[in-house]
Amino acid sequence: GTNTNETSGTGSGTIVVSKQTTAGGSKYYVTEKEGRTYYVRAFKDASLHTPASKTGRMVVQYSTDNSSKKGNPYATASLSGLTVGETYYLAETDQSGKAMVPEDTSDVAFSLDGTNFTSGNGFAVTLDETVKAAYLRNDYAASGLNDGTFQLKLNVVDAANEPLPSALTADFKIAGGDGTRLKNLKTITLANEATKTLADISYRWSGNEIQITASLLELKDAAGASVMANYSLVDPKTFAVLASGTAIPKYLRNQITLTAGEENRQTLEFTLKQTGGEKEVAELKLTKAVTYKETPIRVNGTYYIGIFQDKEHTKMLYKKAMSLANASSMTSTLKINLYKLPEPHSITLYFAETDKNGKVVESGSKSGYDISVDNESVTLSPTNADASVTITNNVRGGSVAAANLTNPNSGFAGDASALAEAQALTNNETTESKPTGDETPFEPIALAAVISAAAICLLTALVLARRRKLKKL
Repeated sequence: GTNTNETSGTGSGTIVVSKQTTAGGSKYYVTEKEGRTYYVRAFKDASLHTPASKTGRMVVQYSTDNSSKKGNPYATASLSGLTVGETYYLAETDQSGKAMVPEDTSDVAFSLDGTNFTSGNGFAVTLDETVKAAYLRNDYAASGLNDGTFQLKLNVVDAANEPLPSALTADFKIAGGDGTRLKNLKTITLANEATKTLADISYRWSGNEIQITASLLELKDAAGASVMANYSLVDPKTFAVLASGTAIPKYLRNQITLTAGEENRQTLEFTLKQTGGEKEVAELKLTKAVTYKETPIRVNGTYYIGIFQDKEHTKMLYKKAMSLANASSMTSTLKINLYKLPEPHSITLYFAETDKNGKVVESGSKSGYDISVDNESVTLSPTNADASVTITNNVRGGSVAAANLTNPNSGFAGDASALAEAQALTNNETTESKPTGDETPFEPIALAAVISAAAICLLTALVLARRRKLKKL
């Protein structure tokens, strides 16, 4: 992109750029609002990436004749610090000094004599004298152009419609019903404020009235991250255009009708309510933990977390294998595309420890574990899209699992330090029990035809790219 640093050279040359505004190719000037500002800059390269001068401000003024009547508008800017003998490229820019993009320069032309103009930015000027004259013209297609100014206002409220001080930056595009639009985005930055207004936004058009539309293209937080999805429009006059395939508005818009000569009578107002954000993809974090004497203990084995449609754990939707490798716990994240589920795009899930065949494993001497679930059920929805479930297996003293913790040849015990820790914790009790773990690779369960549509919906909604972490003590 263009380097917009406001630096200039140390040369003795200057290009003085004079501004003209015409209509329909006429040599006559059109009415300009006094104080309107345009910007121009000299660049070292034809691609307009490397500035050679500071950004020149051309502020519209009016000459007067002897009777003190208003004459023609004029505006000039001196681009100094240039090197005599060098060739520079002139461009109309925005306030920051960035050259206008091609689609915004159809009305831009430059000239050395004020008569013969070349369209577009990047006009080459060879500085063959200390002070060189050049001309920038904006030629509007229609005669009878009118001016008006309006205001753009941004408000932010919380869920209770109370003012919410925020640190947000909003970028707006302004366009007219006749196809014209402002060249530059209008930006409002809230610095821990709940409201802010930009006044004196000028617009030029043909005719007496024009419908002006402001589109909120982007809303970012103080870190520069987009937060458009976390806000909705409050004003009922506004409307939204939905992006294809999503439930989040692509642009938020508002409209006014501007009449020629109006000065800030009309306000394009955006009131945004913080919604907390809706998510299309839910994240369900599943954690398997193993303890002994209520102390995390590293083991080797595969456990299974069953996800069910009912609290009785009779209708299994999914089974997740959790393979611990010399670890006391692991976490795996399942991603579920909520918008692939039926309206209202929510689902309630129930959880239990199972064996590899999907049969629920109960606490007791048979399993050799006391099994606890911190969240036996969760409901996921676009407004509640993050949840976590931890199933902890506490090894029972005297069980086969407990004996295997101190047996280096069992395949279940952890490394040497885990063996030593288990030995220190064990009370050498024995029982005819066995762990639920095995080394079977994880495969999604095969669903019977009688399982409800909810199960099929969940499987189609699951995003199979999963993250997995092993935590070692």
